[in-house]
Amino acid sequence: MNKVANSIHISVEWINASETSTKINPKLFRIIQGLIILGVILGIVGITGGGSQSSNGSFAPSTSSKAGILLYIAIFAIITIIFAKMLSKVSALPRQERPLLIHMPLALLAIAIRLVYGTLCIFVNNSTFSLFNGSITADVVMAVAEEVFVVIITIVLGFILPRVDPMVQGGISNENQLGAYQSQQLIQPGNGGYMKPYEAGNETGSSS
Repeated sequence: MNKVANSIHISVEWINASETSTKINPKLFRIIQGLIILGVILGIVGITGGGSQSSNGSFAPSTSSKAGILLYIAIFAIITIIFAKMLSKVSALPRQERPLLIHMPLALLAIAIRLVYGTLCIFVNNSTFSLFNGSITADVVMAVAEEVFVVIITIVLGFILPRVDPMVQGGISNENQLGAYQSQQLIQPGNGGYMKPYEAGNETGSSS
């Protein structure tokens, strides 16, 4: 989910740079990243240190596990809303960045299926959906396959998108690096080249 948030963050930065209307605050993505880390911690604590045996001998998920999956669902909802809001302004994205618009919905769909499986394991917890003794088929079809799919399409996306200069590569949470990345994108409208995002905004404004 963090990879999808990073992809949307890049797209939002381009849109913000070329829009004068209401913008999405990039700091929101730092909050999202922090919540994702918190969800991971809750999940680990819930599996390694929580839970108990129910009366029928099955594993009963702990409160930490329940809080973790609910937090993930909330994060997924926020990311989906941001993506939906971004769709109305995709013209601000340079052509080379538009594969993100294919990657993100596919990744969100796979993550949604994975979240449904995790939710069923935590709150239903039966012979089919369980963290430890559920159906192997359900686990493979609704969890493993989705995780592998997201990894594969993210790797493919990395080969498709323009290469970032090594001097500005790094975590998306580093706004200085992201700004340096943006400043090196040279978009030429109409022929698929690059210009700086604020120049793209000026070009859009001057042509209207």
